[in-house]
Amino acid sequence: MQWNWPVETNNFEGVAYCNWLGEKIGKKLRLPSHEENYWMRENARYQEANHNLHQYGSPSPVDMFYGEINGEKVYDISGNIWRHSVSVLTVMDGFQTHPVYDDFTLPSIDGEHTHILGGSWISVGNEANI
Repeated sequence: MQWNWPVETNNFEGVAYCNWLGEKIGKKLRLPSHEENYWMRENARYQEANHNLHQYGSPSPVDMFYGEINGEKVYDISGNIWRHSVSVLTVMDGFQTHPVYDDFTLPSIDGEHTHILGGSWISVGNEANI
């Protein structure tokens, strides 16, 4: 097993992992917020990403693509896989559900679901942008 590949999981398991690892290392850990993710994407220098089918046609190791923030490497800021967050899913004023997606969108806007962040290796066009 290659230990530097992304793990496909759900938000509950991501939160549980943060809690487990945080207890193990003695630090409080959590998933990133939507605003923190946006800030990283805006402030990272020399950012590389695995998206738009530009690098690979699959996920890649999580320590392969990075940007620099204040001289520190930060990996997988965007691209590679979608990431879970702590930010509850909200909609902007004037939002209207598209009739084709009413069974997908509406059940997710319930105060229980969270934003997903970063795009993925298969995200193309505006899905890979901020």
